[in-house]
Amino acid sequence: MLRQSQELPWLRLALILGLVALCTLLSTLVFRTHAIRKHFNLDKG
Repeated sequence: MLRQSQELPWLRLALILGLVALCTLLSTLVFRTHAIRKHFNLDKG
């Protein structure tokens, strides 16, 4: 509401924050590949 009261573009801010969160979540998928798991010794067992 602070950005709206100052007439700043809140939608752009929400979009940027959403994209950053999405990129962060998607970056975790890298660690699901076998080569990365082996390199960082993440294989269980």
